[in-house]
Amino acid sequence: MLSKRSGQNFTDLAVLSVQGAITEVLIVESRMGYLHKFSIRDADIASRQSLAVVEKPACIAVDDEGTLFIQDIISGKVHMINAHMEVVKDVCLVDDSVFSITANRGYLGVAVRQEKTVRIYRYSDTFIDAVSSTAQ
Repeated sequence: MLSKRSGQNFTDLAVLSVQGAITEVLIVESRMGYLHKFSIRDADIASRQSLAVVEKPACIAVDDEGTLFIQDIISGKVHMINAHMEVVKDVCLVDDSVFSITANRGYLGVAVRQEKTVRIYRYSDTFIDAVSSTAQ
């Protein structure tokens, strides 16, 4: 068990990276507004950190390049986060009924519960340029 404390409300998790025997996992604790970063080696926790990256995190996603995305309920935005856990840019505006987010190959998918829709946003032109240059 990674963490058990009374009053905590874990809402989302994502594998940030795998480097050899160490796996880094991010878990959203929405009640207090923290991301918990665990480095796990075998079945033991090698290190743990509590991070206040945005004001009130809800959903997180990690794309195929390891870029982190966090939905902030207070600002109503999905932020792109760099390796230093700082906001790089705002990808899109969302409402508070977002069910989950996912990111891959320059696109961000946002599942909205109330509308029963999935919205797609492009956050990077890198993959589009790579595909068009190999096609020539």
